[in-house]
Amino acid sequence: MPAFPGEIEAAIEEGIIIETLISPVKFFNKNGRILKVGCIRNRLTDFDSSGRKKPVAIKGSDFTTEVNTIITAIGEQPDLGNNSFSGIELRVNGIFKTDQNMMISSTPGVFAGGDLITGPNTAVDAIGAGKRAAVNIDYYIRGKKLFRAQSEELPKVHIKPGPENNQDFIQPRRIKSAKADVPLRIKSLEEVELPYSEKDAAKEANRCLRCDLKYT
Repeated sequence: MPAFPGEIEAAIEEGIIIETLISPVKFFNKNGRILKVGCIRNRLTDFDSSGRKKPVAIKGSDFTTEVNTIITAIGEQPDLGNNSFSGIELRVNGIFKTDQNMMISSTPGVFAGGDLITGPNTAVDAIGAGKRAAVNIDYYIRGKKLFRAQSEELPKVHIKPGPENNQDFIQPRRIKSAKADVPLRIKSLEEVELPYSEKDAAKEANRCLRCDLKYT
């Protein structure tokens, strides 16, 4: 399941029933109102090109379930249209081939970022790509040499943790964010994760002062 463990746990807390390895195959409606959805169960087979096991339908496992709302969210991929991006080189999985430090595609003057060059990813990654692309779009329009963002460099030296009896070197555990009560989460659009208290925020900041010990 492409979700973080915390997201799955939160969904279960809110009473959401998670059914895995099931594919919808048919919708049943009457007078424009959805009534049921027909599904089929799957089994996992060998790994595919993305490194995940491929689901294959189990013959005779069809079933229907009553529904009143359907939210379709089956996979993500770029909508390239019909020859809208002719001339731009694509990778084998259909996303743009770009220099991810300069955000430029194989076609001069065409820049790309976000899921279009990485596949499904985080909003933070897409925002960062947008900022890098904006800089080089400006440079390109003004005829300046494109800016190449530097790749992140990890520390080259590993500092071993101090002895366990030395309080200065004991790594405290991360403080979990408090969450809104389940009844509120179910019936509102309020934030689920609550901010740290001033005391907890200070503890987290102190903990992170020694996070370099995790690098190897």
